[in-house]
Amino acid sequence: SIRETIGVDQYHDFFARLYREAEACGLKQAGPIQMLYHDEEFSHEHSDVEAQMVVAQDGPDVKIKPACLCAAVRHKGPYENLHLAYDALCAWLGEHTEYRMCGPAMDRYFGDPDNTPVDQLETGVLFPVEKV
Repeated sequence: SIRETIGVDQYHDFFARLYREAEACGLKQAGPIQMLYHDEEFSHEHSDVEAQMVVAQDGPDVKIKPACLCAAVRHKGPYENLHLAYDALCAWLGEHTEYRMCGPAMDRYFGDPDNTPVDQLETGVLFPVEKV
């Protein structure tokens, strides 16, 4: 993974850098990539984000991320409408007050935006939660 404070317009280049760094370390992608949002409030101009990649083997700085309970929704369509998935998860949390968020929100990307038609893009939005 790599972590920086950047704007949304830099995400594509940020993921490209993640791919280059993984390749330089001899790592092969073995699952979806995802973005963690470390800020409590999202900003289009500058957010503390971490791009992550599932890899097939051990290597320098490779960490095993522990499993966690998440409230999740799978969004199909353009990234511009991803806020609808966040709205749905926030509404679910509002109705299920026995759960609270306990970690950074994540977007998990299924498919390559350079090779997938916009209406077929799939993104998992996950909120780590715990029962209170």
